[in-house]
Amino acid sequence: MKMITIDGIQIPESKLAELGYTKQEAPKSKVFTPFIGDEYFAISAEGTVRRYVWRASHFDTDCFVMGNIYQTELDALNKRARAAATTRVLNKLRELEVGDDLSFHVSYSASLEQLVVAQMMDIYFHTSWYSSHDAWRWVIDNMENDVLMMLGVTK
Repeated sequence: MKMITIDGIQIPESKLAELGYTKQEAPKSKVFTPFIGDEYFAISAEGTVRRYVWRASHFDTDCFVMGNIYQTELDALNKRARAAATTRVLNKLRELEVGDDLSFHVSYSASLEQLVVAQMMDIYFHTSWYSSHDAWRWVIDNMENDVLMMLGVTK
């Protein structure tokens, strides 16, 4: 069975195709690289989108190296929303596969924003997760909006 891997997540291609989903092709674009004095947006450690001015500081270059530089606030908000959707889907897959005992990866006391940042940085758990077809079927049927946002597909 052919699997599609998107952001480290494997999904059976046939399951998406039979539901009528198609993957959007990302436009070929140049990576946004700010110059001294340019405004940019980044997702903070708390999960909020913040505006910064590029000064080529260690903070600026760390954000750039981690891929946490966005030309517009909307770009940063969209990335955060996609990361949040991915976190919700992965958490549900883990719950379906191992039950309610999720203590092995993240405490539920963490805020959604902290989970998003952890998922973006792959700190607390790996973003790849291999689940059964039944678990994916349940997630696709019951969390359609999150799956669509996570995969960047349209119906």
